[in-house]
Amino acid sequence: MARPLDVDAAERSGYGSEAIKVAYTFNFARYARWSKAHASGALRICVIGRTDQFRAFEVLKKRSVGSRDIAVAQLASDAPTSGCDVLFVGSGVPLPKVCGLERSDALIVTDRRDCPSMVQLFQSGDQVRFNVDLDRVRAAGLSLNPKLLALAANLRK
Repeated sequence: MARPLDVDAAERSGYGSEAIKVAYTFNFARYARWSKAHASGALRICVIGRTDQFRAFEVLKKRSVGSRDIAVAQLASDAPTSGCDVLFVGSGVPLPKVCGLERSDALIVTDRRDCPSMVQLFQSGDQVRFNVDLDRVRAAGLSLNPKLLALAANLRK
């Protein structure tokens, strides 16, 4: 089993709250199960976001999930997302096409309110929390560990 991401080390690198989003996204990937079509090769995490968000995700390049090494790619808002296993859609960039799609093969994580996704990160006081749209997760042929789902602030079915 992969080690948890060292958020403190990432924060010391100067990424602050972005490091927390990276840690959450990494853990969602650790506790997700993909269909067989997405279950081999490198685990590709794609980032549609600001340059600082992408740089924060680069800490994952030295990590793995199970037997899969992690590859991190930065995408433009209008780029195709095929081939992504996890897609982080960050704030501060134009709304990407993927936000209007009903279905996606990638596990979509966002910190935006205007982008329907599978997992939405949000600030609650001094903590980052998350909501899960289980219908979207299932529509993608994915499943998330029940222990992870129990931590969600809201679970939409």
